[in-house]
Formats: sequence, structure tokens, C-alpha cells
Amino acid sequence: MEILSDNKTCKVTVWDKFSTWIYTSRGCRFRRTGSCIMCNYGEGETLRPLEAYRTTRRNVKSLDGKVTAVLIGSYGSILDPYEVPTICLRAICLALAKSHIPTIIFETHYTTITDKILRNLKRWLPGKDIVIEMGFESASERSRKTIRKSIDDFGLFRRMEMIHDHGMEVILNVLVGIPKLTPSEQLTDAVMSVKTAFFRGADEVTLFPMNIKPFTELTTKYLHHMYSPPSSWILIEVLNRLEPRLLGRVSFSWYGDRQYHGECTDVIPPRTCLVCKTPLHEFFTEWNSHRDQKYRETLLESINHTCSCKCRLLYEEEPS
Repeated sequence: MEILSDNKTCKVTVWDKFSTWIYTSRGCRFRRTGSCIMCNYGEGETLRPLEAYRTTRRNVKSLDGKVTAVLIGSYGSILDPYEVPTICLRAICLALAKSHIPTIIFETHYTTITDKILRNLKRWLPGKDIVIEMGFESASERSRKTIRKSIDDFGLFRRMEMIHDHGMEVILNVLVGIPKLTPSEQLTDAVMSVKTAFFRGADEVTLFPMNIKPFTELTTKYLHHMYSPPSSWILIEVLNRLEPRLLGRVSFSWYGDRQYHGECTDVIPPRTCLVCKTPLHEFFTEWNSHRDQKYRETLLESINHTCSCKCRLLYEEEPS
């Protein structure tokens, strides 16, 4: 991982051929209502059109030809005009349209998806592969209530159909390590959610293990010994319970990679012992870098047979 730039307008991070560009915004509208006990991306200055264009052009100049996909995000939803004015989104897209980066991913809340915005993205980014990434978190209504995330399944799945109708792809994010569940229940919840996401039409799923971020309700629970972060091994077990045909379409985020590189040191990532930390980090990094199903099957078989540690055997017995 490499942090290319970190200024008040946009933070650019690079992982191999993939990069994230997080633009400043006034913050997620749902954050102000107490939604999502695990989230806190803060708030910043409202983006301006000229700086949005100039910053994106600088990013393109630095990375054009070096990355094959870019995720465009903000402190909440990049497609929410409350956060990022539409004129700024257009400026970002116009600068990206001049690049040779083939795939552009927009991270946003499902309620921000409209036919108009999808038509605009196609018009502003001709010839690009456009992907919309949205939070699904869990297929369980009980789990969603626990993390205080309200999702209308009909509304989400209808928007997924709309995205596909415009020739775009969908990534759904699934949380691993829901509070108030035992580790065994957390595993079952995650596996069920991944399978449901694909059944409902997701092209890819990203697994997000719970991270304990400062100034969140989850931190309060952690400090009062009401929650502990999940073991990294639960992510391996999720893969073990998926059909091989799905392995090429599942990736990971926030698995401890940021802390490994000295970033977000105030965030508590999934737990790993000193024995497992390096091989697991290398596994997740290698997994994300290679999308071929057969290659990933080999990786999974290798980590299952070459890395054995008592922490893997004990994590299912621990309380959440």
C-alpha cells in the first residue's frame, strides 16, 4: 500500500493496480442521525468544482497507466449531492474521462441511486466500466438493527436492477463480526449474507471485518468490555464455506492492511496473534491482487494447510 497524497481535498491510496480516491465532504447524512455504530469518517470542507477537477487531473497524471481501477469515495456517499455537489461530481468524471483507467467504482448509499445519476455517469464517462459499490452489511434484519443500519431490501434490489439496466456492475459490502453474536453466529451471518448478495444479483462482494474506530458507539462498547474485534481467521472460514465458483468474486477491505503500513493507527483491526499476523496479511494482500478463481483456490488451500495456530482453534469459543 502506498499513500500517494493526503491533502484537504483528496486522499489517494494505492494497492498494486487498485487505487482509492477519497474526496472531502461535509460528512455522511446518516451519521447525523446516529446510524451505523461502527462508522466514523468525519466531516470536512464542501468540495468546490475547480479544485475537484484540478485534484482529479493531478491524480490521473500520477497514476494513469499504473492502475486499472479507481474507487471514488467521500466521507459517506460520493453520489449524494448533500455531500458532494453534482457539479463537483461532474468535474471529477470529466477529468477521469481523459484518463486510460478502464474501471471506475463509485462508493455510495443505495438511496442515492437514481436513473438520472446513472445516465449522467454513462454520459460523463464514455467507454469506462462503471461499478457502483453499496453497503449491504447483512442479510439479517436483526444484525442490521444491532449496528443501526436501516436498509429496505426491495429498494436496494430495485436499484441493483437499475444499475444493471444501465450496463454497470454492482459490488455489495458485507460486514463480518456483528456485535451481540457469538463468533459461530458471526460466521453464519456473514456466509448467509454473501450468498444472499450473489443470489440477489451482486457481481462482487467485499468482506469488511469490523474495525473499532475512535469516536464511535462501537468504541464505547469495546471500552466497556461489551465487544471485541473478530479474529482474522473468521474471514478464512467464510471463504471455506463458499462455493468455489464464488471465490473469484469476493475481496477484502480493512483487514488490517492500513495498520500494517502505519496508517490509521488509532483504529483496532481484526485480531491476529504474532504467529499468524504476517502470513494472514500476505494471504489477504495476495488474494486481492489475483482474481482468478483457480489461483485463489490454491491460496486458500495453502493457508488452510500451512498455517496452524492455537488462536485459530480457539477463536470460535470466545465471546463477541
